[in-house]
Amino acid sequence: MRLTSLKIHGFKSFAEKTVINFNKNITGVVGPNGCGKSNVIDAIRWVLGEQRTKALRSDKMDNLIFNGTKNRKSSNRAEVILTFENNRNLLPTEFSTVTIARVLYRSGESEYRINDVSCRLKDVTSLFMDTGISNDSYAIIELSMVNDILSDKDNVRRKLFEQAAGISKYKKRKRETFNKLNATETDLERVEDLLAEIESNLKNLEKQARRAERYIKVKEGYKEASLSLSTNKLSHYKDLFDELKSKNEDQATGRKDLEVAIAEMESGIEDDKRHLNEQQEIMSDHRLRLNNHVDKLRFEENSKGLLNEKVKYLFEKKATLKQDIEENSQAIQNNKRELESLNENLIEEENALENLINELNSAKDSNSEIKEQYLAKKEQLQDYEDEYKRAEYEVFSIEKEIAILNNQKENISNEIGQSRLRFESKQKELNGLRVNQKVVAADSDKLKKELQELITRKDNRDSELNESQINLDSLREQLIELNRDLDSKKNEYKLTKSLVDNLDGYSNAVKFLKESDWGGQMPLLADIFDCDDEYKVTIENYLKPYLENYVSVEVNDANKAIDLLRVSDKGKAGFLILNEFKTNAEKSNIGEYVPASKVIKVDNKYKNLLSSLLDNVYVSKNGVETFPYTDHPDASVLSKSGDIIRKNGLIKGGSVGAFEGKSIGRVQNLETLEKDIASLEEEKAVLDEKFQSQKEKVQSLKSININKELQNKQNEFNKNQNSLISFDTRIQNYETFLGENESNFTAFDEKISNINKQVEELSESLEDANNK
Repeated sequence: MRLTSLKIHGFKSFAEKTVINFNKNITGVVGPNGCGKSNVIDAIRWVLGEQRTKALRSDKMDNLIFNGTKNRKSSNRAEVILTFENNRNLLPTEFSTVTIARVLYRSGESEYRINDVSCRLKDVTSLFMDTGISNDSYAIIELSMVNDILSDKDNVRRKLFEQAAGISKYKKRKRETFNKLNATETDLERVEDLLAEIESNLKNLEKQARRAERYIKVKEGYKEASLSLSTNKLSHYKDLFDELKSKNEDQATGRKDLEVAIAEMESGIEDDKRHLNEQQEIMSDHRLRLNNHVDKLRFEENSKGLLNEKVKYLFEKKATLKQDIEENSQAIQNNKRELESLNENLIEEENALENLINELNSAKDSNSEIKEQYLAKKEQLQDYEDEYKRAEYEVFSIEKEIAILNNQKENISNEIGQSRLRFESKQKELNGLRVNQKVVAADSDKLKKELQELITRKDNRDSELNESQINLDSLREQLIELNRDLDSKKNEYKLTKSLVDNLDGYSNAVKFLKESDWGGQMPLLADIFDCDDEYKVTIENYLKPYLENYVSVEVNDANKAIDLLRVSDKGKAGFLILNEFKTNAEKSNIGEYVPASKVIKVDNKYKNLLSSLLDNVYVSKNGVETFPYTDHPDASVLSKSGDIIRKNGLIKGGSVGAFEGKSIGRVQNLETLEKDIASLEEEKAVLDEKFQSQKEKVQSLKSININKELQNKQNEFNKNQNSLISFDTRIQNYETFLGENESNFTAFDEKISNINKQVEELSESLEDANNK
């Protein structure tokens, strides 16, 4: 059972009508401090029957109604409406959507409603008993209650466990039973007091009984005396009767004359009555028109009031916006003045900066001239020093270069010998590496093919597993939806079966006959026909006087049932004698008005019965006013919604109750539900088999562990590729090394010859430098 919506109007801070829809994706209501989150909890607790103002964070109930602000007037009432889904039939009601409402008026009056029907607080608590929903259930836990639960204050934790275990209703019943027992004991004590009082009055009653016996004896004597007196009086009255009889005969002739005159006067009175009825009909038409005009006038006045409220609200909103515009205009002007002052300061600072830049440029020019003179003198001195140092360094460097060149010559000769040995060793290693590279490359090609085959197998397995998983999820959703429909049908079947078996709404006489041998095979009128849901309310309202009647083939059967009811003292029941209903001519449509006999579904053997009961009855889709009553004065017209019945100058109407239209077609609905349940169970069996098969397929696909084999093969392939890359790198390094060594041998020879030339030239330069 899921909470779907919460409507709050006039409760605490909710001045406007607020609707919170708890869809499947909503898990909470969040917001800043003071936005009214706690008031939402208080509203839920209040509509569920909370009577303690302290639990609602208020001093008295009147404070729960919106008290108004400077710009809004206070509300006259507070209203909260909770809506639940009852698809699983956890609530003891046949409705799939249950709405609970509570209204509190400022006058102090309050009311509860279940599905817009007034009820008591006890009805609300009984409806939610043992569902985990109440004003003090574990479904509503405030912040302060957490500490109470942890500390087990006032045995709170045990109460939560009892509610969750579903034993709270039994404890409540136990408490109610003890209260009834206490009341019974009080009544018994009162009975004992009454018995004592009766015993004390018994003696007085015995005296009165003895007096009554004497009274009876005296009364018998009085009877004998009165009989003798009556005999004497009777003879006297007989003489008087003879005299009066003669006088009566004389007056009879005069009476006949008076009767003729009276007859003439009565005919005149009948004419006057007929004229008066015509005037009354005209007056009733005028009164009806007047009432219509009054209703229209009231509607216009209500519309005018609503428009006045809207205009007042718009004027208030206009004043608020105008004030905001003035405040924003003042702020803009202040910002403009501040901007102008900043622009003036900016201009002054720019002028000061320009002056400082000019002074800096003049100082830089004078400084550059002095620096140039200093640098020229310093360069001249440096030239002299450098020339001396160059000469001295030239001698040292020539000697050093000669020593270095001789040393290089020896090193190059040693390096040439070592390089020759390394070159020959590397040449042999390179030949071995090339052979190993070919072997590893062949293994790599083989591993690559095996790896590709494993990847293909894995992709095929994954695609098949994904497809099977999608099919499995689809079958699971279908199975869940099918189970939901099947549960709904079964619950509806149980409820309808209970209504049919228990004959809810029927009289005790009907129930008694149904349980007896007589009524076991006799159908009720409500069970022999059916119609579409859109016509059930109007047909049930029209046939309501007959729905509880049994349909009997013969009069003798009905007489037997009547005798049985009389003997058993079980009340009265009605019977429709099937053989006494004759065939009626089938009616045709009158414009948009459809004969009621055409909208029902009934077996052929009951067709005459229903045709007679619905003879000259028509169903209208758009009202009953336009029917041609003058051409069909005996017709009955029903509105399709069932709220109006018009017949022979009689019109009945009003609101349609929530349980109207539920009596017709219960038996047919049971048969339909049985077929639907059987069909759904067959479909469920097929889906279960498919689901199990698909589940086994998915498990078998998951059990195929290609990933481990693929990972091992991938590691082996990567290892082989790394070895191959290592061989390529090493071969490339060896080839580079050998190439460099071959070019080095030539370079070494050139270096040695160049060194010899440089040593000769440097020797000559050394002599020149020493001389200099």
